[in-house]
Amino acid sequence: MQYEEKGIIPASLDTEAIVSMDGTGITGVHLSVTRNVPGVSSEESGSIAKGAEQNCLIAKVLKIPVTSEAVLVFK
Repeated sequence: MQYEEKGIIPASLDTEAIVSMDGTGITGVHLSVTRNVPGVSSEESGSIAKGAEQNCLIAKVLKIPVTSEAVLVFK
C-alpha cells in the first residue's frame, strides 16, 4: 500500500472497485476510495491515491485502464 510505504497509517481506508466488462473480458476498473488520514493534506493524500492508480499491478497485467476518485474525510 502506498501510504505505508511513506510511513503513513490511515485511520480508515475504504475502496470500492467497479469493473467494466464486455463480451470478451474486463475492459477497465474504476476505484472509489474514501479515506481518513490524520496529519496528511488533501493534496498529499490525493497524490498517493493517484500513485496507487498508476501502479496497479492488476491493470498492468491485464493491460486495462484504471481510473479513480478519492474522498478525504476528517473525523
